[in-house]
Amino acid sequence: MRKEAKEHGTGRRIEGRLFPGVKVLVLDDVVTSGSNLVNAIDAIRTDGGVVEDAVVLVDRQQGGAVNLEKAGVQLHAFSTIAEICKVLRDNGAIEESQYTQIIEQTGNAATPS
Repeated sequence: MRKEAKEHGTGRRIEGRLFPGVKVLVLDDVVTSGSNLVNAIDAIRTDGGVVEDAVVLVDRQQGGAVNLEKAGVQLHAFSTIAEICKVLRDNGAIEESQYTQIIEQTGNAATPS
């Protein structure tokens, strides 16, 4: 998904052929608020694609899942920032204070430790 259509090539934001009604799985590395994914999904839907699911490596747990749900898309994450930070903390890679700071920044203060 391109932020803007290029002036050369096909001149499209989405490369490749997208047939109306075809299901599209959206993949990304990280989701924060989900706004970039929602923009991509809107573009795919505008071109006739059907998007029901998105897969990311890391959910930073800052509203992305909720915003995607509002767009009618289920988010699937391999891991969350809370899970990653817990492993780092448990293995001594980060201090408890760093773990707490990160969790509080994501709004997950209630995340089990």
